[in-house]
Amino acid sequence: MSFTSKEFDEGVRYWGTTSWPCDFHNDFYRQMTEQNPQGKFDAPWWNSFLKELARWKATRGKGKTHRYLTARTHARFEALSQAWSTGCEPNLGKDISVVTWNQVEVFADTVAEIKDVRSPVFTSKFCHFLLPQVFPVVDNRAMGNRLSTYRSHFEFVQNEWISTPEATRASLCARLDRLIGAGKIRTYPTTNKVAELCLIGRHQS
Repeated sequence: MSFTSKEFDEGVRYWGTTSWPCDFHNDFYRQMTEQNPQGKFDAPWWNSFLKELARWKATRGKGKTHRYLTARTHARFEALSQAWSTGCEPNLGKDISVVTWNQVEVFADTVAEIKDVRSPVFTSKFCHFLLPQVFPVVDNRAMGNRLSTYRSHFEFVQNEWISTPEATRASLCARLDRLIGAGKIRTYPTTNKVAELCLIGRHQS
């Protein structure tokens, strides 16, 4: 399949029925860019980051308390730093259209160890907050995600984008730019946000 203007329209319509910000998280991505540790993961960063994960409902789950997640994250600060250096740092400034799963899986797999659940939601949001241009987000309720692994979701989004005609991709990106307005940040994850909106629209139609 491929993404369509109809899916995008329906995704935007659904977005407007929620409490999500009308700037399509532009200000949130600005905040995440400013607070990005650039691979230097530590306790002060985690304390702030955990609040965002909780606000985005990524920390829910039986026994997955904040204390549990904190202990497991602290134990992986070094591994996360190494994985960021290996998998993410070389892909800064790129997006999902050109970055393969094999290039970034080391970071996603390290993140997945923290919560240690089958659902890809936690991993997707953790990774998306740090490198949103590359890592697409998973939202089971809005998107109706049926894929059991984050790799499956990543590759599904990538394949859908690549199979979408170039003219359609350009049109959808331009439309999103107009919706966000002049304040759109340089690091805004346009490709992944268009994909997100289209998947929401596909599920909500």
